[in-house]
Amino acid sequence: MKQRGITLIEMLGVMIILALLMTLIVPIATTIIDNSKESLYNQQLENIRNGAKSYAGEHIFDLPDVGEETLILNLNDDLIKNGYVDKDITNPLTGEPFNNIEVYIINENGKIVYDIYENGNLINQDDNRIS
Repeated sequence: MKQRGITLIEMLGVMIILALLMTLIVPIATTIIDNSKESLYNQQLENIRNGAKSYAGEHIFDLPDVGEETLILNLNDDLIKNGYVDKDITNPLTGEPFNNIEVYIINENGKIVYDIYENGNLINQDDNRIS
C-alpha cells in the first residue's frame, strides 16, 4: 500500500511561492487603499466646499465685497448645524470627524473663492481662483 500525501519539500515549495505572492500583493493592496482614502478625503473637502457654496447662495448679502474682510464659516457651527453638510462627515485619512475646519469665502476682484483651512492652515485651495 502506497502512502499518499505531501512531502516536507513540497510543503516548503508551496510556502515559498505563497510568501513571494504576498510580497507582491501586500504593497499593491496598500497603495490602492491609500489612494482610495486620499480620493475620498478630497471628495469630502469638495462636499464641504459645496456646502459653503449653498450657504453663500442663501446668504448672498453677507458675502464680502471686493477688498472686504473674508467671511469665515465654521464646519460645525455654520455648515453642519444648518444642514449644508452631512453631520456624519469624517476624515477618511484618520477615521475621525473633521476638527477645526473653516471655509474662507473671499472676493477676489469680483470672483468668489472658497478656501478650506484646518487649524488655521490652508489644506485645500479653490480651483476657481483667479491666476
